[in-house]
Amino acid sequence: MRNLHAEVENAQLLGNKAEMRRKYVAIHTGNQLLLNNNQIRNANYQSLMNALKQVNLHVQHSAKCRVGKHQADVIQASRDAIKRSDFDQLIKTTLYGVDQWSSN
Repeated sequence: MRNLHAEVENAQLLGNKAEMRRKYVAIHTGNQLLLNNNQIRNANYQSLMNALKQVNLHVQHSAKCRVGKHQADVIQASRDAIKRSDFDQLIKTTLYGVDQWSSN
């Protein structure tokens, strides 16, 4: 982009209007690509945040079904499963708790 701006200035100094126009069109196209990529990145980020909120709510509801040490164990086991991307373990932890599924 910086090179294009320098080339526009050169074309302007030389009085080459056609070249200036081509460079400005190239700058505009580049800006549109950057904006589109940024919008895609933002949409992906929002989607990820929404999914993480849902997972967090799921873990919270699962933990609220238990009391004391078992509640803390479910939260820790869920965090570990999420870190390892082991979603089968996460589901088992949610449904059965920590001690029950580890013996099966």
